[in-house]
Amino acid sequence: MNSITPSPKCPELIVAADVPAVLTDMYASATTRAGLMAMAVDAEQAMGGVVDAFRTTVTTDNLATLFLPDSYSRMFAHEPPHKWLKSRRLARGMIELVDEFDQGSNSQAAFTHPRGHRGAYSLLPWGGRNHMKIYTADDDVLTAGGVNATGSSFESRDYLLRFKDRQIADWTWLLMQRLSKEKNLGTADLRLQTDYGTLMVDVGMPGQSIILSTVQELLARDDIDSVTLSSMFRNGGKVEKQLERLQKTLGRDRVQIMHTDLYVDDGGTVLFERAKERLFPARYSYNSPKEFLHAKFIVVRFKDGTVASVSGSNNFHVWGVRFGTAEIALLSDNDELATKLEAFAESCIPVPSLNS
Repeated sequence: MNSITPSPKCPELIVAADVPAVLTDMYASATTRAGLMAMAVDAEQAMGGVVDAFRTTVTTDNLATLFLPDSYSRMFAHEPPHKWLKSRRLARGMIELVDEFDQGSNSQAAFTHPRGHRGAYSLLPWGGRNHMKIYTADDDVLTAGGVNATGSSFESRDYLLRFKDRQIADWTWLLMQRLSKEKNLGTADLRLQTDYGTLMVDVGMPGQSIILSTVQELLARDDIDSVTLSSMFRNGGKVEKQLERLQKTLGRDRVQIMHTDLYVDDGGTVLFERAKERLFPARYSYNSPKEFLHAKFIVVRFKDGTVASVSGSNNFHVWGVRFGTAEIALLSDNDELATKLEAFAESCIPVPSLNS
């Protein structure tokens, strides 16, 4: 990555709490196409309005629809025993929605898994999953953030970026169509140059991620002035070492890092991260908001006054890349977007670090 495509346009940032109202309005006003692709969809928990609005698009003549939750969310072998009932309820609800929405004359509904799926009890349920979140209605798109279609996701510290753009709408629609039909994104990571920046898609190949590589290249520059990073978990690998170096050279006040408080949830992945934190403390200091943090972005400001940001579904997490995960993110040099992301981080009101 020698240079960043100029990004004159800034997308709207929609915080998680506002996503249901925006999606309901988008789907209610759709006239040609509507799509919903997320890792999880919960029709019962604070989702009635969105699901009902999407259901209307499925039954509307001459309106094409795509409904694509990920196979990973059908699994519950990775959860602790006391969470199995909740996971099974979520999985059964999605199966019913897929069956229902696949009946429309112009609709397609399917569970996605870009690199194949070995069943609900896979020993590596994270491997090859589709972690992208894309919501479309005509030429209106919400993506490049972390909000899934569940009540708990709407209550988390998270957001999506909104693009009212035909080029982006057509490209994301074709991406969703490809997943619905081929269940595979190929082997080459995907990019789209837009006025908002570069949309990047990791196709789910183990060990391969243009999004993570882009972040590593940004952090390797020797003219960095400040960094703001948010991800659900510690990053691990090269990124963790880079952040440690930058905190030592620039100071903690110029390298602000946020991760989830490992005690706000007890899912299987969080339990794994909690154990890792105790056995192998983080190389850098980070803060945790009081609420569940699910946002994934980085803002890097340089000494010449320029800026770069990466925002999307990728946690910049080495384990997700090793397993192979399909992700989407926006790379931008737009200062207005960078300022919005920094303001979002500030709004999270961090509490004292777990490991400081």
